[in-house]
Amino acid sequence: MGTPHRYGIIVSACFILHLLVVQPGNAQEAGRSEPVNTVVLKDTTKKHSPKLAGGLSAALPGLGQVYNKKYWKVPLIYAGAGALLYAINYNSSRYATYRNAYSLRIDGDTNTIDQFDIQLANDEPKYTEESLLNLKDYYRRNRDVSYIFMGVLYMLNIVDAAVDAHFYSYEISDDLSLKIRPAIMMGASRTQTTGIVLTLSL
Repeated sequence: MGTPHRYGIIVSACFILHLLVVQPGNAQEAGRSEPVNTVVLKDTTKKHSPKLAGGLSAALPGLGQVYNKKYWKVPLIYAGAGALLYAINYNSSRYATYRNAYSLRIDGDTNTIDQFDIQLANDEPKYTEESLLNLKDYYRRNRDVSYIFMGVLYMLNIVDAAVDAHFYSYEISDDLSLKIRPAIMMGASRTQTTGIVLTLSL
């Protein structure tokens, strides 16, 4: 009978030890406040990128305007580009014509005759060497200016797309009003004067 009694004492001691050591630890764990998980909400709003808008218009003029949903600007860009291309082609053709004629006129060879080295149908005098030189320079200058304007149009197309993208999400209130009301203002000598206050709402 001694062995079962001793066994019961050992079991009881282990149970008490469990209550004193393990349970308080568990109770402390249970009583410990759990850290609050903070959920950070990311802004999933799609950003309208000025850099992307400018890059698109640089790659293909008008594409940045489509990205900004300013579709009405695309025909204007291509109408301007078309007019400038026509001017470049026309002035280049006229420049080549008068350049070749001037080269033939001053080559010193009597066997070479330029297309303007004849009398016109209405008996007007033919172009002189000076006239051919002036016409050649005139059309060359017009051609070069047309190229410059083409470059300016290309750059404006990029800048316009980037600026529009900057203001894409900018909201302007529909309540654009100017309110006028009387007011009493304090002067420099602490005297009251009447006046008018203008309030502009944007």
